[in-house]
Amino acid sequence: MNFLTNIQNLLYWKNGNNKKIKSFWKYLIYLILIAFFIFCLIDLNFFTIYPDNLIDLKNTIYKFFLFNSFDEKNFVNNSLWMINWIYFSRTIQYVVLGNFLGFIFSIFTAFYSTKKFHKNKYAILLVKFIIIFLRVLPVFVFISLISNSFSGVLGASLIIFWFTWIWLSSYLTNLFENTSDVEYWQMIYSGKSKLKSFYENIILRNRPKIILMYFLSLESNIRWTTVLGAVGISGIGFLFELYQSKNEYLAITILYLFILIFSLEIIMLIFNKWLFNTHRLKTNSILLNNINNRKLHIVLSILFLVTILISVGIIKDFQTQKINFHNFFRTLIRFLSPNFSDYNKSEFNGLLWTWRIIKQSYVCLIISLFCSLTYSIFLSEKMNHWITSYIFRTVLSFLRMLPSIFVFYLLNIFLDSVGAMSWTLAFTSFRGLTKYISESINSIDIKYFEYYKIMKKNKIFTYKKLVLPFIKKDLISYIQLEFENTCRDSLFYGSFTGWGLGNLYIIYSKKDDIEKISAILIPITIMFVLFELISMYLRRNRR
Repeated sequence: MNFLTNIQNLLYWKNGNNKKIKSFWKYLIYLILIAFFIFCLIDLNFFTIYPDNLIDLKNTIYKFFLFNSFDEKNFVNNSLWMINWIYFSRTIQYVVLGNFLGFIFSIFTAFYSTKKFHKNKYAILLVKFIIIFLRVLPVFVFISLISNSFSGVLGASLIIFWFTWIWLSSYLTNLFENTSDVEYWQMIYSGKSKLKSFYENIILRNRPKIILMYFLSLESNIRWTTVLGAVGISGIGFLFELYQSKNEYLAITILYLFILIFSLEIIMLIFNKWLFNTHRLKTNSILLNNINNRKLHIVLSILFLVTILISVGIIKDFQTQKINFHNFFRTLIRFLSPNFSDYNKSEFNGLLWTWRIIKQSYVCLIISLFCSLTYSIFLSEKMNHWITSYIFRTVLSFLRMLPSIFVFYLLNIFLDSVGAMSWTLAFTSFRGLTKYISESINSIDIKYFEYYKIMKKNKIFTYKKLVLPFIKKDLISYIQLEFENTCRDSLFYGSFTGWGLGNLYIIYSKKDDIEKISAILIPITIMFVLFELISMYLRRNRR
């Protein structure tokens, strides 16, 4: 790890005799990163526009707002309002169930994989190994295993469970690692159990972010279902796959999504105002802690009850779903026997496509990070008038409600597939980063903002001197995870954009050529392993 240590020293140098040398290398690295960004930007055709097709975009948007209610070709004598409701109700059921179970599992796995909470290193290493092993596997591996072994909504629920469990485990682990463990160990030494101390000193302290992560994962999974139709998973994704060339029939589907995600945003806002409002009481107040604890118990009870009520219908259907463990292990064995016979063709070379995904994800991350840091300045109520904050939050909520697949279809009218996909990935990354950065800003005590206001400092100064240093650890974690997520999104989005490894997966899966799917995914799997190792190393050295 000497190479990583040297890089870290260059970027985060300390005062010393060789400060000028390190400063030189620091700016040289920045220059290289900027040059690489420009190169990738040009190479990926980000700005290749077909002006003649802008008229088609105008016509598509016009037809979209007509809200066509009937499609006699695909749904004879059936209203699209009712068809959408049927698909949405089933989607909500398996998403809520899978998300809730994945959320519960992720809390426990994050707890048992956080080193500072335990003294048994071997148990921690075992849990970490399982999580990391599952994380580095490309999503297509799990989709192939599940779709070939579990039918219908059972398979869809398992996929959502896997998404939620694996990704929230990483976010929660980062959150717990950045949380002080002093009170945690003090309670344990006083005779309390680890789980009780974990709940009272870690969960309760981080309850705003944890509850936020639950709803954000729920919202993210709902949006994910819009693209799962491309790989044959049931739900509203089927409608997006069916109407990928007839966007005028998607207006009702988008409206349903808008209402659903808007409802989630309102719920998060209510929880933030009601559950986490301290009313300017002292943070160590026993009364405040008791009030917040009761509120949290009520919230958890409501979440559990709502989950059961929504999921009860779909759980009954599990009894009729087909389960074929023979196909599961057969598919797994085939994945362990990769076929590299197509690697001599550049269009089927997994290594070349992995390099292209890295370039695309890097550009998208830089664009989204710049936009997110700029936009988040206007989101916080602690830095702006509530009207300004409300307007920008409303716009962000609207952007978050737009399915990525729909954004791609619109952009693809006047951009080529690669450019449209790249801007869609940047758009998706921007939405997620902005939300997380905004919530990190809101976690800063308002008295610090009031101090800067008294000093008559402007927003830019406050943002630079107060906000960025305060959220630095969270921001680095978000950037690391977002780059990996963008790479994974690029991998998966190719399944409906006709570009990259995702497109190759569709081609090979139609031929049931699991061995060749395994071969093209090996390079990107190795890349995910490297991401994980680098991330672990940097987290350890940041603490």
